[in-house]
Amino acid sequence: RKRLLAEAIANRDRATIWSAFTAYMIETRRKAHSSRETLKSYRRALDDLLDWAEAGGAQGHNVDKLRATDAAVYREHLQEAGGRDGKPLAPASVNARLAGVRKFMGALVWAGLRDGDPFTGQGIEDRRPEEKRVPFSGTEVASLLAAATDPRDRAAVLLGADAGLRLSEAAGLIWRATDLGGRRLRVLGKGGVVRPVALTDRAAQALADLPSDREDGATVLGLSPRAIQHR
Repeated sequence: RKRLLAEAIANRDRATIWSAFTAYMIETRRKAHSSRETLKSYRRALDDLLDWAEAGGAQGHNVDKLRATDAAVYREHLQEAGGRDGKPLAPASVNARLAGVRKFMGALVWAGLRDGDPFTGQGIEDRRPEEKRVPFSGTEVASLLAAATDPRDRAAVLLGADAGLRLSEAAGLIWRATDLGGRRLRVLGKGGVVRPVALTDRAAQALADLPSDREDGATVLGLSPRAIQHR
């Protein structure tokens, strides 16, 4: 694996690099498994790092040869121009990219291409507690529901506001995991952990109002996380 990964990095073979990265995650994980959203985040972090290195950001070093100084420069790059169209990334997004990069560095150590992680300690302080978003008020939720003319929008709002589901959890909820009569859901969350969630009467009714064939494997909302964000 050391030889194959080294050749893939030298040849800019991203398919093989990602394959090795996922093999590392599979081999080293314990009980929990990475969610689809986590894998997407890691893949984005890997692609961003490779784009930067291949464009000369690391002064000609491939990702398996990065130094602590390169790591610091990359962190600054993310802060200043790591977003779409070269826009700055928010602190939380910078830290998410760096988390994925540190995971990839672990894969390079696992493959025998590195002795350590140059990104250790790289990160930035997130927003101050008073700047973090707070839950919507009851009045705000009522306004959203009043504007939600599509049953899926109403259900999406209430899965978050009343049931407390994360975006990826709401998108991934399947009919087989719902018990509308018992006002309960079984939600697959972070780390592959399934937890029971109680439904309010209005949330259960919103799900019952959704048009669907209700097949066991069908998702309740029929929307991707990005589609829910846009709506």
